Amino acid sequence: MARIDFAHPCQLAFLDDCGRLCLIGVITRLPVPALPLEVAQLMMAARIVDIEPGETIDISLTMTTPSGQPAIEGSGDVAEIDFAGEFVFIKLHGFPLTEEGLYRFALSVGAGDPVTFEVPVFVVRETLQARLH
Repeated sequence: MARIDFAHPCQLAFLDDCGRLCLIGVITRLPVPALPLEVAQLMMAARIVDIEPGETIDISLTMTTPSGQPAIEGSGDVAEIDFAGEFVFIKLHGFPLTEEGLYRFALSVGAGDPVTFEVPVFVVRETLQARLH
């Protein structure tokens, strides 16, 4: 039965001309200028392992807000899913961030155990200004 070996949120993910996974802008936190905010694009790259011949790969993604409200359920209109060999690339677009705190993502294949990760979102209230002399 297929399962997810790993998954990473990032700004961009692709396979290079040698078939190597490239992740650009791996996201560990999201500083934002203000909330609410609609995220234009965020990607997730995942490696799928233990695929049986003829097995259908059904990807499920959920995102929960810090207050426990579902922000994304399934993939619906906010995700494009592409497969490239053993990798799946999920491009999220136009999803809302409504509050500061830990946003929880869960990605799964079929009825398998989800891979989960948390991304802290916080408003950057002031920018540091460098003094020039």
